[in-house]
Amino acid sequence: MKWEVETLEEITVFITSGSRGWAKYYSIEGSNFIRITNLKRNQIDISTSDMKYVKLPKGVEGIRSKLNEGDLLISITADLGIIGIVSNDLGDSYINQHIALVRLNSTKVSPTFIGYYYASDFGQSSINLMNDGGAKAGLNLNTILKLPILSLLKSEQDKIVQKIESNKALIDSYENERSKLQRLKTGLMQDLLSGKKRVTSLLNKEHVS
Repeated sequence: MKWEVETLEEITVFITSGSRGWAKYYSIEGSNFIRITNLKRNQIDISTSDMKYVKLPKGVEGIRSKLNEGDLLISITADLGIIGIVSNDLGDSYINQHIALVRLNSTKVSPTFIGYYYASDFGQSSINLMNDGGAKAGLNLNTILKLPILSLLKSEQDKIVQKIESNKALIDSYENERSKLQRLKTGLMQDLLSGKKRVTSLLNKEHVS
C-alpha cells in the first residue's frame, strides 16, 4: 500500500507563535509559560520541570497563543524542530515567541500521530530541509504550513499511536526495572567496599544453598 502525502496546511485550522516581552509578567504562580526548555527531543510530552509562570493583565497582546488540548508545538528558533503535544492535564498555558502553535483538525487527524511523525527521523528531515537558513537558524509560520505529512485515515493513525505507546510503556517498564537493579548493585558495592557487608558471609550463603 502506498500512502499519499499532503501538507500540514491541509490539516491545520489555526497557527501562531508566542509574543515577545512576557518576562515582565513572570510570577511565582499563574499560567504555565512554555519555552523551548519544556520541549524534549526524546518525547512529545511537554516537560513541566523548570516551568515558568505568568500572570497576564486583561487585554494583553498574545492571548491568541493560549494552548488547547492536542495543539502541536514546534520550536522555530535556535534548536529547531523540537516537538510537543499539549495534553489534557497541562492546565492554563501559553507559549513564548520561539515556539509555533499549530492547531490541527482533530476530526481528520490524531494530533498524537502528527507529533510522533514530526519527532521521527522522517519528520525531522523534513523540518531541517525547510530551515530558513542564513546566519541564524529559523522557521516561519508559512514554512511550517508547507511541511509534508502522510495522509492516512484517522483510524490508521490511531492504530499506529496505540502500537507506539504500547511499545513505549514496555520500554519504560524495562527501564524502571533496570534502574531498580542498578540501585541494588550500587548499594551492594557500597556495603562491600565499606565493610558493612562481608564477602565471606555471602560465600557462606552460597555454600549453604
